[in-house]
Amino acid sequence: MINENKPYNAPVVYKTFAILEEIANSNNGLGITDLSRKLNIHKSTVLGITQALTEVGALHQNTGKRYRLGPSLARLGNQVNMGFDLRTITRPFMNELCKKYQETIFLGTFDEQSITIIEKAESLLEFKITAPVGARIPPYAGATGKVFLRDYRNW
Repeated sequence: MINENKPYNAPVVYKTFAILEEIANSNNGLGITDLSRKLNIHKSTVLGITQALTEVGALHQNTGKRYRLGPSLARLGNQVNMGFDLRTITRPFMNELCKKYQETIFLGTFDEQSITIIEKAESLLEFKITAPVGARIPPYAGATGKVFLRDYRNW
């Protein structure tokens, strides 16, 4: 029965944040069993939550099957800390680069599998490289991907 005087409670959200905080406080990452024991959450629940968080880029699983915080959390955290919209801030610089080099300039985010274009300043030339905002491209395609692949080795 639903208690109308009590607000709805979503236990999976609390468990998810507990997992994220435990991983954040770990120096070498944590595995499913470690998380299950430390947080007293069933392994199957921990597995489901960590798989979902990995799919959205909030966690990264290394070859030792240990989890660390992922790139999408860093991106979200940076937006909170800086209090601005990255696209708004970068747009004048992108326009300047586009004008100077007469090339399309892309701003993208990396989710370990592909680059998502979140903003662009499109060249006015007839012959140009272009893609719509929101498009997902492989990381090996173009300069945007090369920047992420170079930095990704250091994760």
